[in-house]
Amino acid sequence: MVWTSDGRYIIKQVNKTDQAALVKITKSYVEHVTGDNGSSLICRFYVHFHRPSDGQDYVVMGSCLPKPKLFPTADGSMLAKVQWAALYDLKGCRDDKTLVKEGADIEEVHMRCWDCNMMCWQHCLGDHASEEREKYYQGKCHALECLLHTSSANHDEIMRRITNDCSFFDEHQLMDYSMVIGVQVVPYEEYETLLAAGSLPQQPYIAVYQGVVYAYYMGIIDFLQERA
Repeated sequence: MVWTSDGRYIIKQVNKTDQAALVKITKSYVEHVTGDNGSSLICRFYVHFHRPSDGQDYVVMGSCLPKPKLFPTADGSMLAKVQWAALYDLKGCRDDKTLVKEGADIEEVHMRCWDCNMMCWQHCLGDHASEEREKYYQGKCHALECLLHTSSANHDEIMRRITNDCSFFDEHQLMDYSMVIGVQVVPYEEYETLLAAGSLPQQPYIAVYQGVVYAYYMGIIDFLQERA
């Protein structure tokens, strides 16, 4: 999986199972994401192709999280004045993850039965087996319980879109999808200048809380796994 240099598109290999699901739902998918004024939160596939040289299938999809806006510096280089304050990968269950918190990346440190070293530390020290593991675990707890500031109108609209998209997944027996959410926090006086436009319609969603602007970018990804 690779990103284009501008961060707008992702080229991703599609396995045989996902390929079969994508071919099956293509017509319904296009109708769904282009209907209702294109308000769906499902990520957009723009190109779907087969490459004979390696026998693999690929999609070109839009990134749900735009690259932070770049501004020129005194030396002529370009710099992002605003980075992600938080990034989340959410499934609405104990598998929710915090990827970035307060601007710092959180490394994924999984507990696996075949990792003897990690399991021994886990047995002796519980969830304090390592600083990295503890940070990852606390990030999962945070993602499951955190609250996001938003207006009533945006809340209702986001929930309507999630409901419609989940109905689409249910209709086509699709599962294991995730919602990615990116949060940027900027001063109220500068938010129109600092924030990048989202790749999906009407984004970012804006909320003002205690004189600070919270901007939310979101999209639903990884939805091609069919139920058994």
